[in-house]
Amino acid sequence: MITFDYITVFTAAQPVNKSVTINNGKPHKVMTSPQREMQARTVAVPDAEAFVEVLKEVGDDPCKCISLGFVQGTEDGQPYGVLSAKQLKLGLNLPDSADTPVGFHDLDGEQYCARSKSNFTQSSWVLFDKDTAPGQPDALVTEDVDEWLGWMGELIPGFAESGKVVVGSTSGRVLLDGAPAFTGGGLHCYVQISDPEDVPNFKRELLAHATGGPYGFLKPSFRKATGEVVSHQPWTIADVSVFSPERLVFDGAPVVKGEGLAVADTEVRVIDGGLLDLSLTVASADDLARCSAVH
Repeated sequence: MITFDYITVFTAAQPVNKSVTINNGKPHKVMTSPQREMQARTVAVPDAEAFVEVLKEVGDDPCKCISLGFVQGTEDGQPYGVLSAKQLKLGLNLPDSADTPVGFHDLDGEQYCARSKSNFTQSSWVLFDKDTAPGQPDALVTEDVDEWLGWMGELIPGFAESGKVVVGSTSGRVLLDGAPAFTGGGLHCYVQISDPEDVPNFKRELLAHATGGPYGFLKPSFRKATGEVVSHQPWTIADVSVFSPERLVFDGAPVVKGEGLAVADTEVRVIDGGLLDLSLTVASADDLARCSAVH
C-alpha cells in the first residue's frame, strides 16, 4: 500500500528564491531564473510538526524549495538528480519535439529524472496560496490572515475544521531598516488531505463552486505586447494553479542586497484540526455551466 505522506525538497547550486535590491531608494524584488538541474530528496511529512521542520530547513536556505509531490521509489530519502525536460532530452540526445522521458535515466553514471507530472505523485498535502490576482475586487483583498482563513472556511467545506500549517511569503520576510519592506505580502497555507486522488478534480470544482458565491471573480488575461485584455477566467481568493505535484513552491530565504535590507526568521503557525476532504467541494450544475461559459 502506497503512503502519500511525502514531499520533495530541492536544492540548487544557485539561489532559486526571490532577490530583493534597492532601486531608486525603494526595495525591488525579482524572481530568479529557473534552474535546469537540482538535487532532490524525498522527506516524510506524516503530520504538521514534520512539515514545520521542513519549512524551517528550507526557510534558512536561498537555494532550497519544495514540491508537494514525490517520486515513488525514493522514499528512503537518498538524493537524486532532477533536470528540466529540455535538459534531460538534451542529455539523452532526444529532439525537443520528443515526449518528456518518464522515470530515471543514467547520465554519466548518475540517475536523473525530469520534474514532470508523469514522474511525481501527489502527496497528502496541498497548498492554498493567498495572493492578489488581477481583477480581484477590493472587498476580497485583505492583509488580515484570520480574515482570509475565515473566507476560505466559508468557501471550502471542511476547511475551517482542518489542520493548517501557515507561513508568510518569502518577500514578506524582507525588512528595510527593521520594518517590513513590502505590504500586502502573500501567504502559504498547507493542509493535509484525506485522499490525494481528489486533487485533480478539485481545481475545477472549486472554481465553479466559487462562481456561485461571494468569493469568485473573473481574472483577466493580457496580451504581452500591448497589455490588452484578451480573455477572462473564473478565479477565487486562493491561487488554483498550484495544485500539481511537480510544481515548485518557494518558501526559502530571499536574497537581499542593499543598505538597510535584512531577512527575518521564518515564522510558522500551526492550527490544529483534522484532515480535509476535498471531495466535499462539489459545484452545482448551474455553477459548472456558468464557469464553462466564461471566456
